[in-house]
Amino acid sequence: MSQAALLDKEIVVALNDYVEIQENLIVEFQKQYHSLSSDINLLKQPKTGILFALGEEWEFQKHGAGIVFEGNRSGKVIDAHRGIISNTKAFDSWRLAEYFESSNCSKVVWKSNTYSADDDEDLDKLLELLRQANIIRLVAAQYRLYELN
Repeated sequence: MSQAALLDKEIVVALNDYVEIQENLIVEFQKQYHSLSSDINLLKQPKTGILFALGEEWEFQKHGAGIVFEGNRSGKVIDAHRGIISNTKAFDSWRLAEYFESSNCSKVVWKSNTYSADDDEDLDKLLELLRQANIIRLVAAQYRLYELN
């Protein structure tokens, strides 16, 4: 299967999709594990498991400061980390690289410039341009976490 490219306005749609999926997964995780009210409480939760959200089963695995979810049907990967409870709509270059790779996207074209969709350093450059264009905003500078405007 050939890999796709996101062109200009499609990046905003892809970011919206990512944010919606991540937020739904975190909300469902919180419902399943009622004691999850802060990022610190994440340490007390199971290391692996399955939850049902968005019409499919998602396997999850805790790691460091977050959780990686993988859709059993879609194959999409959502790697929520760094402030996942306080910033359920946040994303960074690493999260997007994981998501784009799992979505079979190889590059992003923005304003005639091409960025590798699986390279977080390349995506950092793109995110800065999107911030300058007022499409996204920085919400946690220490982690370079962004949200859509």
